[in-house]
Amino acid sequence: MKSDKIIAITGLISEIERRSKVRPRCILGLWDYDLPGMALWYRSRDSSNSDAEFFGRLNNKMPSWTWASVEGRCSYLLSGGEVEWQATVSIDETTTPATMTIQTWSRKVLIDEDDAIQLDPDDPKTGQKGWGGDLDETYSWFPDSEMPEAESALFVVPMQRVCISSRLWVARCLVLTPYMEEAGTFTRVGVVLIRYSDKRDDPFKFKDIEAQEVVKLR
Repeated sequence: MKSDKIIAITGLISEIERRSKVRPRCILGLWDYDLPGMALWYRSRDSSNSDAEFFGRLNNKMPSWTWASVEGRCSYLLSGGEVEWQATVSIDETTTPATMTIQTWSRKVLIDEDDAIQLDPDDPKTGQKGWGGDLDETYSWFPDSEMPEAESALFVVPMQRVCISSRLWVARCLVLTPYMEEAGTFTRVGVVLIRYSDKRDDPFKFKDIEAQEVVKLR
């Protein structure tokens, strides 16, 4: 069944875990040795993807942070370059659904009438020293299913910062929305690549570790 994606590959996962020298563990489809990178999956369209398949999530009680929660083919955000920083990520399997905890930064964003992501001008971080950037057209946005409504509260959180060259950096980010009124807890709605050629345009305060937050994802 479409809803049993993890069950369908359980045998393959067990064989990889058994044969690997590094003893990786697969947690609901994500390998624990690289949780920041594994969380950066996105739904990729091909000739077999219909519009219907891109609407909503599977009714299989999987958390939003795993590709097992959606139907269709998935790929990972790869942009080359050297990873200069990545978020600290852990997964608590004792909750239902399992909770991903991320130590990172966040920026509040809006979806405009053209389905483009913009930094929220009412976010207290906008305009503060060290919180630079203006997304403009310097990003690539991959929603998990249907586009969030324009009035939805959305947040962008970086999982990795990658140096592509001396004049190009990329922040690989998750796009989140608040989860059922639980403070500090979110549901994933997509991923986004944010590119900038000057570190002063970096929308996140990467140099300030004390500005990091704890984000919980269900």
